[in-house]
Amino acid sequence: MADQMGNRNNEGGKIVNPRRRTLGDYATQQGPTYFSSIAMPATTRSLELKASILNLISYHQFTGMNHDDPYTHLSIFYELICSMGFVERDMESIYLHIYFFSQ
Repeated sequence: MADQMGNRNNEGGKIVNPRRRTLGDYATQQGPTYFSSIAMPATTRSLELKASILNLISYHQFTGMNHDDPYTHLSIFYELICSMGFVERDMESIYLHIYFFSQ
């Protein structure tokens, strides 16, 4: 009967009961607080963001409202980033670093 009430410890056969959980434990998240499957690729040059580009990107933010079109938002975002003059092989990294400012 003691085996059913708790777990047996391998050292000495003591019964170890699991930690008592409260209602607050069930209300909190059990796991990682932030997980993203997006990995930033390595770049060959440093990224210098000018205030004017950040202002343009933040002016055209996507809010997710009914009148916002995500395809138009991405089209404008790509146009603004392409006007910065980065090397094409670094563009994916640039998109991932700067997209945060357009949300």
